[in-house]
Amino acid sequence: MAFDTIAAIATPTGTGGIGIIRISGPEALPITRRLARRLPLSPPSHHMLLVPLHSPQDGSYLDQALVVAMLQPHSYTGEDVVELHCHGGPVHLSSVLRAVLAAGARPAEPGEFTRRAFLNGRLDLLQAEAIEELIEARSERACQLARDHLEGHLSATVQEIREHLLEALTLVEASLDFSLEEHVYAVDRDALASALTRARQEIDAVLSTYDQGKRLTEGIRCAIAGRPNSGKSTLFNRLLQVERAITSPTPGTTRDYLDAQLLLDGQLYWLVDTAGIGDTQDSIEAEGIRRSRQILAGADLVFLVADSSRPWGSADRDLLEQIATVGVFVWNKVDLPSRSVPPPLPEHWCGPLCLSLIQPDSLAPLQAALIEATGKGGLLPSTESVAICRERHRDALQRASANLGQATISTSEGKGEELIACDLRLALEAIGELSGLVTPDEVLGRIFSRFCIGK
Repeated sequence: MAFDTIAAIATPTGTGGIGIIRISGPEALPITRRLARRLPLSPPSHHMLLVPLHSPQDGSYLDQALVVAMLQPHSYTGEDVVELHCHGGPVHLSSVLRAVLAAGARPAEPGEFTRRAFLNGRLDLLQAEAIEELIEARSERACQLARDHLEGHLSATVQEIREHLLEALTLVEASLDFSLEEHVYAVDRDALASALTRARQEIDAVLSTYDQGKRLTEGIRCAIAGRPNSGKSTLFNRLLQVERAITSPTPGTTRDYLDAQLLLDGQLYWLVDTAGIGDTQDSIEAEGIRRSRQILAGADLVFLVADSSRPWGSADRDLLEQIATVGVFVWNKVDLPSRSVPPPLPEHWCGPLCLSLIQPDSLAPLQAALIEATGKGGLLPSTESVAICRERHRDALQRASANLGQATISTSEGKGEELIACDLRLALEAIGELSGLVTPDEVLGRIFSRFCIGK
């Protein structure tokens, strides 16, 4: 597949010791020689050469750069690629890039290098998306998920599903091809139904990891809830190890939610400090309570903070019963005289943690409980399974699963092989979209437009 030659700065904007300009396309070497006149006519591939760069327009000196040619097909894009490793600095790099463009290249669009790598068969679409995931990763676990995708673990699973669908379609189409012969080939309906069920189970197993995969990449939503003045904001500050939320002995200090990121054990968490939930006549405080309940309903995990120096009453029990997700129960203010005992907790909860949150030694048990609750709630995928984190992946798998479900019904009801084959082809098409076998250009455009320029 022939393309023109593109160029872009491949390193982040800002000052730095080294900045890289990447050139890719059939004219990558001739364009480079217009700047690097001392570059050999046939430079060795993947070897760095120290060469002065000059303007192709007036011959003025630009830089002393390390130039590395990576000849096709052994390059990132699968075509000739040259990288100019220049001194860093946004003004300087921009001037060198302008010289490259003046020599015959055009500016690369966002994600165009990776798009060429995909179109030239250097990687499939799942691996191409993994590069963006790797760049955008905000935690070590998200980074590891991206590495798994880039290494091809998800691609291998998708290919295995596709092979099973192809086998089933072959059985059905064989019965269609030979239906007019003297010795009619009849598909074994029971065997076909079993094969379709297995394939759908494989798809649904990957589909079931979507929520877990999203938590890996976007973070686990962790709400901090409780009655007014129970110590929610103190817990928020303690976990963040910074005084982010205002704390006060006055009930109702927190009237709206406050959120912040927390990195713990390689996982990103979104902590949300909510307004205290209780009875109030204040319209602003009532709105804060409404928002608190809304946040609790959408949380993956909840810290429920209770004041041990106050009686545990019906309002506290109601709040505990309203929380459906996994939780950590914090029995706070144990440094004060206690007026009750911790209540019985649901089986999937962690705690009670009997603490005084104003004490520094409360941090370690809070962190340990957060990690324990994450595992107890099954919020993250197991290390043995592949996981998806993109809506595009989920939607394609849902369509494939629905098509297989319809094919299974048609098989069990004795409907014609033509209908079964049609549903199987639709399922195969949906699976093919995942790796890019049948992805339309407009979909590719949307995918790669999210990439940064230079990648």
